[in-house]
Amino acid sequence: MAMSLESYVSADVVADYLKIERRQVLALVRKGKMPAHPVDASATRRLWRFRLSEVDAAINENNANTALSKGPEQSNNAAGSPRGQRG
Repeated sequence: MAMSLESYVSADVVADYLKIERRQVLALVRKGKMPAHPVDASATRRLWRFRLSEVDAAINENNANTALSKGPEQSNNAAGSPRGQRG
């Protein structure tokens, strides 16, 4: 069985991937909602690197937790939204 090694990417790549601003990516890291790996933990300003598979997993986990905390009556489904009630 061959293992494929996933590359680390910058915050700019993650921001482009998620279609958000770079500063939003870094804010998510500081809040602990986005997995990141510091390049030099001893530096005053940290340089972060990311694995897109970990970013995807974190987003899927956050979405699942949000849906579970809302409950079925408040979940984001078409039937409950005004757009889903077209006549």
